[in-house]
Amino acid sequence: MNFVLTNTSEVDGVEVDQVYVEFPDTSWNSHPKQELKAFQKVLVSAGMSVQVEIELTEEVDVYYNTALKNGRWKKAYTELKWEVHPEILQYV
Repeated sequence: MNFVLTNTSEVDGVEVDQVYVEFPDTSWNSHPKQELKAFQKVLVSAGMSVQVEIELTEEVDVYYNTALKNGRWKKAYTELKWEVHPEILQYV
């Protein structure tokens, strides 16, 4: 997943970008509607933009289904919604 992150402030900042997957209502309901699948800490200088690339593994669309015997990881065979949540940790 690629996106551009811009620091519009006058000071350098450190941020953790978080990638969440949202499963549709039709998927199994034993997992949360949203799950954190990847994150990356990024330093962005004041007034600058950076290209951020977060690598997503093949397992991003699986969830643990407790209804199956002994539990089991299951692939979601429906369309997933992706969201990136920035969270500013500190200014440096």
